[in-house]
Amino acid sequence: MKTERPAILLYFAACILAVLATVISSETLLIFSKPIVIPAIFFYYLSIKTVKFNIWYAVFLALTFIGDTIVLLELRNGTMYIMVPYVLSYVLLLRFILADTVALRFSRSGFAVGIFVFAMIVGTAFTLIGFFDESQKSLEIPILIYGLILALQAGLSAYHINVSNSNASFFMAMTALFNCVSDIFYVIFMLIVPTPEFLPLDIALQLFSYYFVIKYFVYRKN
Repeated sequence: MKTERPAILLYFAACILAVLATVISSETLLIFSKPIVIPAIFFYYLSIKTVKFNIWYAVFLALTFIGDTIVLLELRNGTMYIMVPYVLSYVLLLRFILADTVALRFSRSGFAVGIFVFAMIVGTAFTLIGFFDESQKSLEIPILIYGLILALQAGLSAYHINVSNSNASFFMAMTALFNCVSDIFYVIFMLIVPTPEFLPLDIALQLFSYYFVIKYFVYRKN
């Protein structure tokens, strides 16, 4: 029996319910739906993969699952705890993106685009920490490191899609885009100007980004 369709339907249903739970502030619905997202997208990957199973993809999803779980705990001043598993997953994702990018031919136009995107994300990170108050000073360096990793993801993805223009490059770029926008929104609307109304959008960007990650994993060459 094919598991592809049930797995992807379960994934999207869980994402939608998690976003809805955030909108209506239903902690019960959120606890029920959000933990289903990663297992569902993992089974989707297993059902559509065309090459040998890559354990590092499972490690990436496990790290994001840990991060999502810590978010559900709503720890007081828990930003640092939340960042650790996500940073590790982003470093692992960056390793895949870097390996795929260095295999391409060199392109001056692609390099220029990549540098521009990289500088834009780094500049955004420096700008955002300038709005931190005294109680958030300890987050400045971690946020900058986080921003640097995101900037490398985005810059390399911009270079890759400029040079390759393949299915893998498209999903790589979409993954980087969703990651960047989601995390920038989190810093702005959760840390700088707490605005709970924007939380559903941030949750949606984060959860739906997993679909693009998995499609990138499937299309990339091992």
